[in-house]
Amino acid sequence: MFGQKLKNITFFPSQRHIHSPLYFAEGKAERLVIVGNNSMLFATLNALKHHGSKQYPPITFIYPAFWLDNIHKDYYDLNWGQTVYGLPKIVRDMFFKYRPNYPQDTFIRWHEYQEIRNKSLEELFNNFHIESHKKEPKTITKSKSEQWIINFGFNDSIEVPKNSFFYGWYRKHLLTHGISNTHTKLYTLPRNEVPNPMFIIGHGLSLVWLLKHFPEHEIINFKKPDEQTPNVPANKDVSVDQEIKKGRLKIYTSDKYEAVTNETGQIGNIVNMKTGEVVFSSGIPIFAATGLMPEHNIFKLLPEEQKILIPIFDQNGELIAPKDEATKELIKDIFTAPKNTPLGSLPQSYIYLMNLTNNMRWTSEPMFYYSQNQAECLKNNAKNFGIELHINFFDTIDEKVMALENALSYEQSIALYLDVFKKIYSPTDIEELKFKECLQNTFKPDNKHKQQDISKQSNKLGVK
Repeated sequence: MFGQKLKNITFFPSQRHIHSPLYFAEGKAERLVIVGNNSMLFATLNALKHHGSKQYPPITFIYPAFWLDNIHKDYYDLNWGQTVYGLPKIVRDMFFKYRPNYPQDTFIRWHEYQEIRNKSLEELFNNFHIESHKKEPKTITKSKSEQWIINFGFNDSIEVPKNSFFYGWYRKHLLTHGISNTHTKLYTLPRNEVPNPMFIIGHGLSLVWLLKHFPEHEIINFKKPDEQTPNVPANKDVSVDQEIKKGRLKIYTSDKYEAVTNETGQIGNIVNMKTGEVVFSSGIPIFAATGLMPEHNIFKLLPEEQKILIPIFDQNGELIAPKDEATKELIKDIFTAPKNTPLGSLPQSYIYLMNLTNNMRWTSEPMFYYSQNQAECLKNNAKNFGIELHINFFDTIDEKVMALENALSYEQSIALYLDVFKKIYSPTDIEELKFKECLQNTFKPDNKHKQQDISKQSNKLGVK
């Protein structure tokens, strides 16, 4: 029950702020080292713009290559699967800066997301004097002088102070059995060079996108028995069952077989794990679409108090690492969002990071959020306006948000919250006005200096 969740809320330590340079057990960190891509990029840019760079020690930002950086122009106009309102506010504000009249119900396209990502990188590195490295770190070790050495391979490394604080918010494509190609490599090839048939390991959402993006191609798919393709509205025009009936999708299912590639890691076979017998000889390039795995190994030598890491879960959804109290508490919460904003998406990762580092008070989102934290935030803010919100209000909001296909605009979101408020509480006109002001205050990221003024304005209207 949602009511039980509210009772069990634990506030995270106030010092765990991405924008705070003070989170270090022995004193101030001399440097912040940030390793990440999209969600970490946008969170860092948001924090710096909100608080100003003078609040921080020097920052080293390491951003490994992102698969979208290298796509072929043949795929520029493919749909990202989310509308502009399915992006965190910092991203959509920048998006509207360059495309002010973009249709609110249209999926953004790959090249448009690529552009806004590049614009964000430019702003971060040009306006905030950040040391940047577009490389993939391999290890972090200690030098003889006790400094941290970040190794990129091939005698390429940098050194940072021993009391630096690290944010590791980076996921890599999962490759096993010697496979060297991820399915994203297909998008670097011109359409006329994409292998047909193609051999795909993994049966998740990526497989559905491949069926959609390459409608003339036959796909041979190998999956484990428990793997299921997610169902999201963005892919409602693709039916896995229909593609199997048509013969375009051929599936091999077993937990006794595995993929084994040749020495190049490109051509693969399916073999019986016990006997070594070749069950299926592909003779064609094999690509892994087996998901993303957070990279923790490079941070393993760092003390726990000097790092914040993206969590790793096993196949059953159980937390593997890290096991700090803030992470263990947050994973009890429920991510609530429209259907085209699933777990693993940019908004989910971004909001999770903001909750973990206790930044939610100035990054609230009405359309995707962690239920407990959102409820506590809105509930406390409503008290400043003399309004007591109850569990059934938050339950109804959650249900309505999760029933949507895509996130609503700011104005539509406010209207939805107001409509639920009116139906549950039958408020007077002045109470409705107060709650609208509360919502406008809550869902503006830069609101820390506005709440008191708005509350005073409400009091002038005769609201207690």
